[in-house]
Order: sequence, then C-alpha cells, then structure tokens
Amino acid sequence: MRNFLRYQFANLSASFWGVLFLCCACVLVFGIYSQDHVLNLIGAILGVLFAFFAGAGKPICFIFGIFYSVLMIFITFEAKLYIELWLNLFYLPINVIALTLWQKNLNDEKKRVRVHKLTPTALLLVLVGIAILSIALWQIGVAFHAEFALLNSITTVLQIVAFILQTQRYAQHYWLVTLANLIMVYIWLKISLGDFKFIFQFLNSLVFLGIGIYYALQWYKIASEKES
Repeated sequence: MRNFLRYQFANLSASFWGVLFLCCACVLVFGIYSQDHVLNLIGAILGVLFAFFAGAGKPICFIFGIFYSVLMIFITFEAKLYIELWLNLFYLPINVIALTLWQKNLNDEKKRVRVHKLTPTALLLVLVGIAILSIALWQIGVAFHAEFALLNSITTVLQIVAFILQTQRYAQHYWLVTLANLIMVYIWLKISLGDFKFIFQFLNSLVFLGIGIYYALQWYKIASEKES
C-alpha cells in the first residue's frame, strides 16, 4: 500500500497541484455561493480529483471514482433519479476493474499508465455504435417527454463509452469526454438562464470542460510519441 501511494503522487509538477487546488477552490466557491447541498459539493470535489489524477495517468483516480459512485448512488436514490442511479451502479464495478487494469499497465518507472490510440477502423466502429445507442436512448427519452432528450442521450452514451475506453487506456476517450462536456455546458447554460439556482452546475461544467480539453491534448501527444 505504501509503494502504491508513493507512485500515485510521484512525478506531479507544482503546476499540477496549483491548478488542482485552484479548481477545487472554484468548485467550493461556486457551490457555497449557490447554496448547493454539501453532498453535491463533496461529489464535485471527488469529480475534480478523479479528472486530474486520471489525466495524469494515476490509478488512484479510480479510488476517487469509487467514492464518487457510492456517493452518487446515495444522492440519486434519495432524489429518485433512477437512470442516474443505474449509471452509477454500472460505474462502481468498472472503477474497481479499471483500478486493477491500470495498475498492471504502468510505464517502466511506474509513474503513469501507458496510453495508446484506437485504430481508424476501431474508432469508426465506436462512433457508429455511439450514434446507434444515442438514437435508441433518444427515442426512449422522447417517449417519457424528457427535457433535452437528444442532447442528454448523446452525452449519456458518450460518457459511458468514454469511461470504458478510459479503462483500456485509449487516448481518444478524452475527445468523447470533451464533446460530452461541451454539450453539458450548453444544457446547463440554457437551464441557468431560466433559473439562476442552477448556475453552480453551469460553472462546474465549465471547469470540467477545461480539464478535459487540457488532458485530451496531453494524452494524444503521449500516445502519438509512443507510435513515432
């Protein structure tokens, strides 16, 4: 355990810790200003920690992911958000599996996970699958008169597929995450313009968009260097 923890925090720059602290502080300020529930704040902080350590290629990110999933299972159950509840029930074991997979695929210095890229054919199949699943989920959303049925369907499928690709260490998963984050920024902006109490979710989505774009570039660069 001691060696595991030592490697999780190795080779992280001062700028990493500085930006991580800044993002956590922003999330806290946004949440306190909007008087958000303390459990939502904790969940947001866990989400930021997951995003940063996943971007840095550290398996410990999935420990944060496990705690996040457990917390969200409780929150969504209490709020009777059963679709989100089932999603987090799905994410929980995947986090455990991913922790093991990443731990077995560290670089020689054991400082970060090895990354690679999908082949063009595999990427095309992934995109076709995303399109088919999004359309199917959209039709279900329309049947239940869900708000933003199409956009929510796309983001849900993108996030699930991206998470699965992340467990397999594919760099392209971040482009799916970034697209999902862009859509979520738009959704929360529209909602916030109608009801200011949702401004926390909008600002929080901006934070995650920025994190996703930065690490998308980093992972793709590392994967490209490996191929060259």
